[in-house]
Amino acid sequence: MAIVFEYAHEFKDTSIEKALNKILAWLGKEGAQKVRSTGPTSIEAMHGTFKTFKPYEREGKKKLAFTLTSSGRDVTVNAVVKPSMAILDDIAPRVEETRANWGDLIEELWTSIDGTASSEVKVKKAQDKKVYDFEEEERKHAARRRSGKMLALLGAVDVATFSIIAVVLYYLEVDVPLILFSLPIVAAFCLMIWGLFRMRGPSTRTI
Repeated sequence: MAIVFEYAHEFKDTSIEKALNKILAWLGKEGAQKVRSTGPTSIEAMHGTFKTFKPYEREGKKKLAFTLTSSGRDVTVNAVVKPSMAILDDIAPRVEETRANWGDLIEELWTSIDGTASSEVKVKKAQDKKVYDFEEEERKHAARRRSGKMLALLGAVDVATFSIIAVVLYYLEVDVPLILFSLPIVAAFCLMIWGLFRMRGPSTRTI
C-alpha cells in the first residue's frame, strides 16, 4: 500500500535560490541524510530514524522531496513525504495522525524560510512540550513505584524470615542473643516502609 503526504506553501517576495538554500540549511540542522539536488529547483533527502517507538510521530523515517516553482516575485514549495517501507505497517492504522505530525514538521520548515509562524502552530508546539513533559514524569513515577514494590516485598520477606527464625530458636530454647535478630528485623521493617512510601509516590495524572 502506497502512502504519500503532500504539503505546499507560497512564499511572498523571495527567489527560488533563497528558498532552496534555506531548505538545505534546515535539512542540515535536522540531520537529514542523503541530501541531494535532483535539479535546479528540487531537493531529496531522508529524514528521521528507525530508532523510535512511534514512527508515526515527528522522527519517523521518511523520504522528503521538494519542488520549487516561481511566479513573479513569489515562490511555491511543494513537499512530498513518503514513509520508509520498514514502517508502513505502523503508519497504516494512523494515516491521519501521521499526516498531522509530519505536517507540523513541514510547518517548521515553512517557518524557517519566511521567519514567521502562525499562532496556531505556536500553541501546538507548546501543547506538545507539555505532553512530552507529562509522559516523562509518568515514566519516572512508574519506575519509582516498581522499585518501591520490590523494596517493600524484600523488606516483608526479611521481616518474616528473621521473625520465624527467632521464634523457632526461642521454642528450641537455643541461647542466642536477642540483638542478633532485633537489628535485622528493624532494618527489614524500615526497608519495607521505605518501599511502601515509594509505591505511594505522586502521579501526574488528574483523571
